[in-house]
Amino acid sequence: MTPATPLLDQLAQQDTALVEARMRPRDVKAQADRATADAERIREQLTEAFATGDTNAEAKLTRAKGKAEAHAAEPWPERITGAERAVNRLQAERDNWINAHVHDLLLELAPDAHAAVASITAAIDALEAARKQWHAIEQRVANVVKPSSIDMRDVPNIGELDQAVRDLRRGRQLPAPLPSSVHGLPSPHEEARDAVHDAVNDARNKSAA
Repeated sequence: MTPATPLLDQLAQQDTALVEARMRPRDVKAQADRATADAERIREQLTEAFATGDTNAEAKLTRAKGKAEAHAAEPWPERITGAERAVNRLQAERDNWINAHVHDLLLELAPDAHAAVASITAAIDALEAARKQWHAIEQRVANVVKPSSIDMRDVPNIGELDQAVRDLRRGRQLPAPLPSSVHGLPSPHEEARDAVHDAVNDARNKSAA
């Protein structure tokens, strides 16, 4: 059963809100740039209408110019600064919330941290098994080749891989990616014990039902 992670879920929601907030200043800036460009474009079109004597276009573009310039004159700098301020406030709220809940957040992260270590350990074990299999086949090939005129030196070797796997196995006792300065975080052994305890309780509850 996947353990509940209410605090990590809350953090994910805050991160999503922060990402959306960070997009807002850029969006407002783009709106301001479009408003300025639209006003400049309409002014140019109105100037050309006066140059050509197109009275219908003059009247239409004069009205459009007023609307475009009013839109371009809106408080865009203040909107951009306000959006940036909102980002800073959300960031500060998120950081303060993390600081208040950091230990419990790490407790929720601990199972995944130990699972990552277990995955690496399993991969190293699988690599060692595959390496032994390679050498077993190599020995069989040598037995076949030995009476023949084929030189075993023609068979490739994996000396570098052998050494790499040996190095990996020496570092097999990997630490979980958790801060060692934080006390009270569960070890892999404690998590395994708790998992067994939960399984036993589940079995008892089912039999009682």
